[in-house]
Amino acid sequence: MRSARGTRGRGIGIHGPDREPESSESALHDGLPAHADDSNSGGFGGVTDVAEGLQSRSVYAQSHLEWRERLLLDTGIRLEDHSRYGAYGVPRVSLGFHLREAGLKFRGGYGRAFTAPTLTDLFYPGYGSPTLKPERSLTWEGGVDGSWLEDRVTAKATWYTTRFRDLIQSNSFFVADNVGSARIEGEEYSARFHASPRLSIEARAAHLLGKNLVTGARLAKRPEWRAGGSVEAEAAHGLVAVADFWWSASMLDPFVFVDADGHVLRGDTPERASLDLGVNASLARWIPAELRLRVENALDRKYSDVKGFPALERAFRVGLAVNP
Repeated sequence: MRSARGTRGRGIGIHGPDREPESSESALHDGLPAHADDSNSGGFGGVTDVAEGLQSRSVYAQSHLEWRERLLLDTGIRLEDHSRYGAYGVPRVSLGFHLREAGLKFRGGYGRAFTAPTLTDLFYPGYGSPTLKPERSLTWEGGVDGSWLEDRVTAKATWYTTRFRDLIQSNSFFVADNVGSARIEGEEYSARFHASPRLSIEARAAHLLGKNLVTGARLAKRPEWRAGGSVEAEAAHGLVAVADFWWSASMLDPFVFVDADGHVLRGDTPERASLDLGVNASLARWIPAELRLRVENALDRKYSDVKGFPALERAFRVGLAVNP
């Protein structure tokens, strides 16, 4: 409903029960159905069948209000009934203020989340833990978006803090476990410059601090800094080239791993970086399709996202996307 004073919107929805059995490699999120499957126990001989299932029903409501295209308010709540963990509700509220004269939008938000363990977390042989508790969190967020020179220059900055109760992550024995209390806070930044209708440049960075509030230790597998940048250029009509570079700082990894060659790997995961290149060529002149060429890890950097599992070396990929 739109009026001279503002805009209002409301929404409501229901997700019904799902009674299909799930595999130990699938999870139930937002009432969506999952399918039965076998789970491989990790290569130690044969396939292990895990016959387990979950049910979830949910109802949600949301509203959107605008006042003079300057003040925005979004609210919502989701109520869910989980067959294993009972009923719970998660609200959210966000507020935005447009300062059009300066090309800025200020925003802030509050929300709660409830994440049930997946069937992998609960029952996967050698990893799952049936005693896991659901993960609960509370998040505060604030930020500002900017747009200038008729959207040729855009930028975003976001600050957030999330407090977890029973955070789910792997323990030192590679088994899913709950961290009684934890906090993650950080900032995210991005900027984009359209130098011309055919050339754009983007830069991004993220800073994150994760802490186990019970032990005071850093949370594992979370790099403190990540950064990157990309350039996209249309060399000719229908021919687009993209270069994307990313970098990640080292991250805490308390696990000791023995690789396939018997080498013992200790210590944190080192910093890593990669350059990916791509070209998209439209074939619309002949067929409704697009040819895509990719060079991943173009600099052939040696790195691992997970200890003991090196990333692929330089790889070339060719694909065809059909647009019916």
